[in-house]
Amino acid sequence: MNAFVISRYVIWLIGLTVLFIGASILLVNFTGFDIGGGASFVPPLAASMAAGQAWFRRYDTMPSKPDAWKVGGIFTAIHLIWVVLLIVSLVSLFPDVPELAPFEFSNPTFVIIMVTALLFNELVVFFICRFFYRFGAKQQAKAATKAAAKADL
Repeated sequence: MNAFVISRYVIWLIGLTVLFIGASILLVNFTGFDIGGGASFVPPLAASMAAGQAWFRRYDTMPSKPDAWKVGGIFTAIHLIWVVLLIVSLVSLFPDVPELAPFEFSNPTFVIIMVTALLFNELVVFFICRFFYRFGAKQQAKAATKAAAKADL
């Protein structure tokens, strides 16, 4: 595992998260349509795919299955840190926003429920990252094979 693949994941994760937050705010304000929480899985999914594609372009080989499990764990840890930083910063920066009012960190029951939900979310992210990392590499391999076949013509 190298820093190049991790940095590719981090750049895509942060960029897509900011893009989805911005798009969600615009959609709610102008159309009243809420994307919902399910879209929160798109940034780690796309970032994992981009990292897998970068791996194949750099090494011209598929990452091994054990490496994919390892990468899934690393990407999940990065995602967890990013989500916690995002939650804490939003609650700190905008304490009077009504949408953030339910975040009552002084209530132990609330904290337990939120931590449980976050850990379940990260479990799902782990499997998404593991699968789409190899999927991205496989798609890049197919594209490289097609490009090589086209060049031979």
